[in-house]
Amino acid sequence: MKRIMPKIVLNCLVLFLLMNSCTIGEIADKDEYASHKLVYEYSESAIYEMLYSLDLAVRVSAYANATTDSARNAIIKAYFSSDKITQTSEAWAVANKCGEWLFQSNGLPIEQQGAEWEIALSKNSGKEVFITSGDFLIKATGYRNWSLQLNDIGSEITDRLESSAKYDYYFDFTSYGNYSIAASEPDSIQPFYYDYDIESGNGGFVPKKIESGHYNVTVNYSVESPLSLRYDTSKYIFTDGTLLLNVVDSEDSTVESFKATVNTVPGNWNVTFK
Repeated sequence: MKRIMPKIVLNCLVLFLLMNSCTIGEIADKDEYASHKLVYEYSESAIYEMLYSLDLAVRVSAYANATTDSARNAIIKAYFSSDKITQTSEAWAVANKCGEWLFQSNGLPIEQQGAEWEIALSKNSGKEVFITSGDFLIKATGYRNWSLQLNDIGSEITDRLESSAKYDYYFDFTSYGNYSIAASEPDSIQPFYYDYDIESGNGGFVPKKIESGHYNVTVNYSVESPLSLRYDTSKYIFTDGTLLLNVVDSEDSTVESFKATVNTVPGNWNVTFK
């Protein structure tokens, strides 16, 4: 099963813009659609990264609460085939070639109302820490319903052409947000344990530091209508929903606001902006 990495990804357009030191205002002057699409893809990727982390906690909870060896082995085969999962004094740890994660809880299965889980530590294979205790909190408000709180989550932004040595740029941002999430059973076993709908919430991301030539924008977004994440053959896509986005250029404080409406089916990416 293909490993889906918890990172934010960007397309070639990002690299073109970065290498030419454009700001959001300069991009908008040339092509408003390209500007909106670029900011939406940043935001979509930040939200996906949050859902990846939630689902990883769900998979760990499923393993921790399995009552038989055969049940645990089935979970390992389906969701942790290339991972090492261990328990260390009231915490569960997951390690693989991408990095390490540490999970703590109040002892309840993550789907059960009243459960409280947190990602106490997350770092990549280079040992750079993205999440520390208190940064990523998960509270079950009902069966398969959660309230998520994110504070200063580190994000490594790279381009989509990871196999090409030519495109080796990355930029550090921190993400934040509060979300209400509902989960449902997928039609078949997929990389994620559940399908997810973001019913409401708001969040955003800011650059860790402002540097000339980098994409120095602060983005805030809110969920106007539920945003759904589904699996499409080999990757996850957002299939419907609406985001309201507010973009602030960190260098000159210019502000731009717009709405992104998602109506995507497999093989046909469809997001409109206004």
